[in-house]
Amino acid sequence: MASDGKEGKTGPSGRDDPGQRVGPFAALPDMLREFGVDPEELLRDRGLPPDALESPERRIPFFQVGRLLKSAAEKSGCEHFGLLFGQRLGLRHMGTLGEMARNVPTVGDALRTMAVHQRLHSHGALAFVLEEGARATLGYSVFHASTVGADQIHAGMAAWILNLVRELTVPGWVPDVVQLARSRPAVVTPYRRALSAPIEFNAEITSLRFDSALLRQKIPGADPVRFAIYEAQVAAIGRRSLLNDVRRALRLQMVHGKAANDSVAQTLDMHRRTLHRRLRECGTTFRQVLDEVRYDTARHFLHTTDMPLTQIAVALGYSEVTAFTRAFRRWSGETPSRFRELGPVQATDAATPAGTGNETTLGETPRVV
Repeated sequence: MASDGKEGKTGPSGRDDPGQRVGPFAALPDMLREFGVDPEELLRDRGLPPDALESPERRIPFFQVGRLLKSAAEKSGCEHFGLLFGQRLGLRHMGTLGEMARNVPTVGDALRTMAVHQRLHSHGALAFVLEEGARATLGYSVFHASTVGADQIHAGMAAWILNLVRELTVPGWVPDVVQLARSRPAVVTPYRRALSAPIEFNAEITSLRFDSALLRQKIPGADPVRFAIYEAQVAAIGRRSLLNDVRRALRLQMVHGKAANDSVAQTLDMHRRTLHRRLRECGTTFRQVLDEVRYDTARHFLHTTDMPLTQIAVALGYSEVTAFTRAFRRWSGETPSRFRELGPVQATDAATPAGTGNETTLGETPRVV
């Protein structure tokens, strides 16, 4: 389906697709040419105009990100194309957010600044920083179903966020472990070489894990005056979307092991009743949005990883796999196992799960809701 590259176009699943800032993908055509691939031809094949990636500030549909990287991997003959692409990226590809990160007092401030404002770059994925005692996690997760090419996205993001931390600390910094929310590739040597750390495939999120002391490391040359200038620029950009903010908050709460009304409302700094009222004004309910996020995340796990169904059920907040299976069948018309067998191209890809109204008898036992 053709697209003019603007946010809000309908994706392959029929729901309005969240936008993605071109940002780092403006560097993709040059890399394609190095591999002997015509970028304009690749863009045309994906239904995008030939100039779709010319400006970093332009936006493309989020679902196209994975498809572009998948096509690039196929046409270049390089299975780990996304990984190599991520290795080329750094703070400069974050635009204003990258400049903000350079001008805050500590590494933790920089990473949190980028995570908080990452919504300006992507409405289909989120970045986050978790600190639990002596351990810290810098993570990335897709919350809008984009199963085609998602393995390339996660590989590229792991390499990119590793570069971000190295720019803020030292060039040779290595995390304790890298987690990738994708299945184990046939050849892992390029991943070990690029990421320089033990790798865990089939993870729930893509992340770097490291000693939390790093978060308190000072950033040399940080300038609060310059930070204030960039902060004002970011504040001037940001039109917010309640539904997108709720989806992001739900996915983040799932990472924490909870996704209840109260916790999401607190994350959004509003009362639970206010959240429900505003969602009704948008023509939906908390339950419907929760089911959408669960369905999108489940499809990602089923098509991009080899995670067992029991692990997927727990990650989505279900107390048992049978409850997850019943819910997924209601959403998609298929069991999770059958859906995985069909693959991302053949399987039903309806974005809004069926039967997600204000039902109270769903036959499922959520773990935390």
